[in-house]
Amino acid sequence: GWSLDGIDVFELVDGAHRDPDAEQSILYPSEVELGEPIRSVTTQIERLKPQRVVFDSLSEMRLLAQDPLRYRRQILALKHFFANRACTVLLL
Repeated sequence: GWSLDGIDVFELVDGAHRDPDAEQSILYPSEVELGEPIRSVTTQIERLKPQRVVFDSLSEMRLLAQDPLRYRRQILALKHFFANRACTVLLL
């Protein structure tokens, strides 16, 4: 197999979002659940300043968005975020 030494792996959705007991009950999930992981990703990008980034979670982002328009807006926001960085991005 391949060695992942020297590669930082960051999961878009942490364990708390997988816990059925931690579900939102007051707010719509799409209002809360997508923004938090995206902020975490952008924080990691700013901290690590990588040359290459691979998103292997677009289907997860689409599920979190729960709305095609919100999903497209988030992808566009990521595009603008990465446009200002010397970084190659692969979206899967």
